[in-house]
Amino acid sequence: METPTEFDNQSYQNINVQEVLSCKVKKLREQYSERYSKSIHVLTAVDYSIDGQSEERLRQAKTNYAGERIILIPYNLGDFHWIGVIIKFKVDEQIELAEFINPVKESNFIPDKLQRKFRNVFPSTVLRSRVSQIYGDRQYSAFLTIKNLLKAVKESEFAEIKSSNMNLSHIQVTDDRQRMNCLFEDQSLN
Repeated sequence: METPTEFDNQSYQNINVQEVLSCKVKKLREQYSERYSKSIHVLTAVDYSIDGQSEERLRQAKTNYAGERIILIPYNLGDFHWIGVIIKFKVDEQIELAEFINPVKESNFIPDKLQRKFRNVFPSTVLRSRVSQIYGDRQYSAFLTIKNLLKAVKESEFAEIKSSNMNLSHIQVTDDRQRMNCLFEDQSLN
């Protein structure tokens, strides 16, 4: 029986992105609990063709949770095309980071529409594009969206740790970089 964490070429298009992403976030937190002080929430995937669903998820991100947190929202644009949104909130509820990730090369996705929806809920914040591991085929966009959102979470937390520990010795910083490199070298979603 196939589980959400097992992939093969036939299942890339038919995976439950929210379920797999939630499972991977849970596993990441268990493996590196000392590194993840913020709560991480994976919201229900947005079907981009349904009016109001995008704004509804963004309002949930804003009002259903409190404190420092990271919100991940998968978006199904249709035709096996997935993108992801990451929003990082500070303690004071201000947005520190808001980015979308589109892993499909030569995509016809128009980010202006998503930006307008985002500004309806967060008028003073710009949703920026994040560089992703681009793959030429939509059939892998669900897999790559999950992978890129996880990478964004990891980078966000490691950047915070690094900036809060700027007084570390050269050897300690090198050790942190080696650990970071080991983590990022993991090419699978395991």
